[in-house]
Amino acid sequence: MRRIAVEEAFITADILAGWKKVLASSDVEPGFAKLGGSLLKPSPAGAQLMNNLLDIGAGRIAHMDKVGIDVEVL
Repeated sequence: MRRIAVEEAFITADILAGWKKVLASSDVEPGFAKLGGSLLKPSPAGAQLMNNLLDIGAGRIAHMDKVGIDVEVL
């Protein structure tokens, strides 16, 4: 049996740039501002999370292999 994962936890560099642009503006929805501030906070945990979200290549595939996922739909 093959394991297929549907993964919504990823971003691209373009999405990240868009987030930063919106968060830098003066008219930010409060919930998005709080979420963005948490995700983009300069910290070791925040940096690791951002690296994981941005990795849609070798690191993600290695993790899939480690946990037994055959196919991942992003």
